[in-house]
Amino acid sequence: MSHCILVVMLLAMLMGAHTSWGLEQKILTQSDVEVTVIHFHQTTQQNLANSSGRINTTLTFDDIHLPDPVSNISRYANFNLTSFQIFDPILASKAGLFPPEDTNCATSSPNALLGSRPTTGTWPRLILDPSNSTDPSYFHIQSFAIKALGLVPRDLALHVNGFEITNGKVVTMYQAFVMYLRTGYQGMFVLDFARLGWWPKRINALEFWAQTSDGRKDWKFCIDDLKIALVGS
Repeated sequence: MSHCILVVMLLAMLMGAHTSWGLEQKILTQSDVEVTVIHFHQTTQQNLANSSGRINTTLTFDDIHLPDPVSNISRYANFNLTSFQIFDPILASKAGLFPPEDTNCATSSPNALLGSRPTTGTWPRLILDPSNSTDPSYFHIQSFAIKALGLVPRDLALHVNGFEITNGKVVTMYQAFVMYLRTGYQGMFVLDFARLGWWPKRINALEFWAQTSDGRKDWKFCIDDLKIALVGS
């Protein structure tokens, strides 16, 4: 069990007021949470296309055959991915790339996403990019499993931003972060946004990062089983 505090924020921006992704923050609510890992059924990429209505699906990344324990990934289903890799935690551990304590990253076997910001790159992002005009152009995030890798220091924070972007401009930004209360190796836990009701709805981009409390060091993390609902424009 990971011990953490979940903080949620909502930022409503005027249409066209901002073109960048760096916005002023306002805390709306804070609560202590205890969450358990949830296993979702695999949904392949073919389930995401050819519909303009609501589609409930889970991005498991398990239908990808990896040539190596850790491989690059730039697109999955109708999403473009930036600063992410895909990996098999068990094979990566056997290859000496990660400690055995991090083989729990894949809540559905065998694969999970590995995120970290390159020195000169952007924070890890998933951006919905429909293949054609009939595909859904927005989504609701319902839940996903996540954890920081390695020996996690106290007060390390995992950040999640959700964006509604129209014509290249941020209309609404949702933000949540999880702060670890104990040091050491961590278990996977599920951020269940369905409990929050309003966070986040009708977005087309997600951004993740993990940092130490002083903000000086980025930290690797893993994500699996993103449960979403694709919706029309």
